[in-house]
Amino acid sequence: MTRSPLAAHLDACLFNGAPAVAFVLRATGNPAYARSLHILDTHISRLTRHRLDAAHQRIDDGLPARLREFDLINGLTGIGTYLLHTGHDALLHDVLSYLVRLVCEPITFDGDQLPAWWTSNEPADRPCPRWPGGHANLSIAHGVTGPLALLATAKISGITVPGHTEAIEQTCRVLDRWQLGTHTTPWWPGTISLHEWRSGTTSQTGPQRPSWCYGTPGITRAQQLAGIAHGDHQRQRSAENALASCITDQQQLDQLDGASLCHGWAGLVQTVRRAADDAGPGSELATLLPRLHNDFQQHLRNHRPPAGDGLLEGATGVALALYSATEPAFHWDACLLLAAPDRTTEHERNGMTTTETQPEDLRNRMVDHIVENSQALSAEVERVLRTVPRHPFVPDASIEDAYANRAITIKPGPPGGRPASCISVPTVVAMMLNQLDAHPGQRVLEIGAGTGWNAALLAELVGETGHVSTIDIHTDVTEHAQRALAATGYDRVHVITGDGALGDPENSPFDRIIVTVGPWDLPPAWFDQLAPGGRLVVPLTWRGQTRSVAFVNDNGVLRATDSQLCGFIPMIGDGQNGEQKGEIADDVLLCWDPDQSVDLDALQGVLDTPASTVWSGTSIVAMESTDLIWPLVTAVEPGTVRFCAGNDAVEAGLARPAFRYSSVALADGESLAYMTLKNPEPDAQDKRWELGAIGHGPVGVQLAERLCTAIRAWDEDRTAQPTITAYRANTPDGALSDGQVIDKQFIRLVISC
Repeated sequence: MTRSPLAAHLDACLFNGAPAVAFVLRATGNPAYARSLHILDTHISRLTRHRLDAAHQRIDDGLPARLREFDLINGLTGIGTYLLHTGHDALLHDVLSYLVRLVCEPITFDGDQLPAWWTSNEPADRPCPRWPGGHANLSIAHGVTGPLALLATAKISGITVPGHTEAIEQTCRVLDRWQLGTHTTPWWPGTISLHEWRSGTTSQTGPQRPSWCYGTPGITRAQQLAGIAHGDHQRQRSAENALASCITDQQQLDQLDGASLCHGWAGLVQTVRRAADDAGPGSELATLLPRLHNDFQQHLRNHRPPAGDGLLEGATGVALALYSATEPAFHWDACLLLAAPDRTTEHERNGMTTTETQPEDLRNRMVDHIVENSQALSAEVERVLRTVPRHPFVPDASIEDAYANRAITIKPGPPGGRPASCISVPTVVAMMLNQLDAHPGQRVLEIGAGTGWNAALLAELVGETGHVSTIDIHTDVTEHAQRALAATGYDRVHVITGDGALGDPENSPFDRIIVTVGPWDLPPAWFDQLAPGGRLVVPLTWRGQTRSVAFVNDNGVLRATDSQLCGFIPMIGDGQNGEQKGEIADDVLLCWDPDQSVDLDALQGVLDTPASTVWSGTSIVAMESTDLIWPLVTAVEPGTVRFCAGNDAVEAGLARPAFRYSSVALADGESLAYMTLKNPEPDAQDKRWELGAIGHGPVGVQLAERLCTAIRAWDEDRTAQPTITAYRANTPDGALSDGQVIDKQFIRLVISC
């Protein structure tokens, strides 16, 4: 493997010397390397201790760092990444504790209070007169985003040290402070000079090339991992949206001039691939990935491949990125802090499974993460999550992936489209089971069998005296679910291949019905088969947003007790394709419901008319959720629609929505208004974004004023839930409660504040 003696001196790192070779050997999973790994790990432990001692002494002395002390490529973050791969948790804890100190303890240098990761060198890590005072490095390869990604990945894996959460939050605050661009198209400078740090502004005028090492992709992936680690869904979604806007910005893509892993297309595609895995199968990133991969392949056809065989700059990295398209379970890119190291699979392959890496341990870590980031999770839901294994239901996934907080596809959809079936994100599963509130002895119907894992959880909740039916329209999906349920001892679950809209009349009535696909309407059979006082939990879509709604059957009327933002694979079948879509300008889409009188022809060109901007006086901090504004708007405005402006439209100045691809809006005849955001001043210490609305057309300003009124109402209680009631379609107006009525094929939905 090497032609010269292997370096194990103090400069050895993840990409050079003993740690590099050890990482590769462990990634192979070959038991023949066990003795070699033992020898290598002895040297790695020794050099890590020496490097940690030197790093702590440097902080004690109040001196600035060299990048190679702490970064991913040359420093302790890289060594910590290897240790996370090995299961050597005692030494890993010491590295993580150092990173906590690095992030949280300031130093005083030349009269300035600076973070302990500040370097007095230039980005090449050498003294340079062109960088007086040095710089702060925000990149994932050489800067503080690398420690953030490692701390987040370790926490996702269930490994934490004192101050861990504070360190993640502190690093995120730094990134929030230096977030530039707009709220919907953010970017970050790779480096910040001392002058820029003092002034709070940067001379960089736009995003740099979208590379893994220094660009938006690496920084957003680290923030996505931080969001997952904390259960901060808003940060996770904002990072995913930022990455999506980056890869659909042709000006940024045009800056890529090579195919390499570090600086070029391979690194970008691999970053998006892993981010899309965690965003979920129905996410925008998952939708954009096939096109991005095709662009990568087109680049390879049109240009010479990278010179040499290296990983970061050569042909090896390019080949591995291409390989991941067909073998995503191989986590070679854990060395880039893109994928979690496959600790368990590697040990199992070698016959070296330890207590710390057994499925039971990983399952408990998964549940610990859910409990830490969930509000009032019931003791029973926590119990069944700790009892029912997840990995037997996803046999093609690694053990690590099986217990990660992510969705896993089990049945792909059409090329470039959404999957036909998947196993849902564990935090979403826990949230919906909490809403369902199933008890022993009850009868439960699940619509959407998926892998069978959710049905097993339901069977555990209702016990031997209860009953669970699960139904799916895809034969191969139900066959997989039935095999997995039988293998795990839950063969008492009744698995049906059929149309979920018809339910299971032979075993009805049901005390509980849970829907794990995304319907647009509620079929009559679900009303018929839900017992009086029974509960229906369903991810229902209306006026452009999907929320998991917990309904209770009140004498044939479904009254909601709770709703939470979510996203699911759309249900197919009668009445389930209700949402209407149409373009009102290039790269601008409007989505509405059939009961609304939206005149698409009348709205053509509306964005070319003069804009009227109204500000609400209500502001949010970075990553703060605004999801409850949308349903509250639907409670008072019959013209609520979804406004979807793509990057081309935004960059052309045609629209300035609060959130690209999905902002709440109002439509009325030839007029339209959509929610927008005002960016904070660049030098503002407390960065806040003011919410407002932009109107176009004859009554655009009035629509904008009405949107702002709804925003102000949300501001009075940002946790207030709307009242949601579902009636059968034949219910007369006089029998409906007060509120906005949304007529669908099977139901009349009433929303009120």
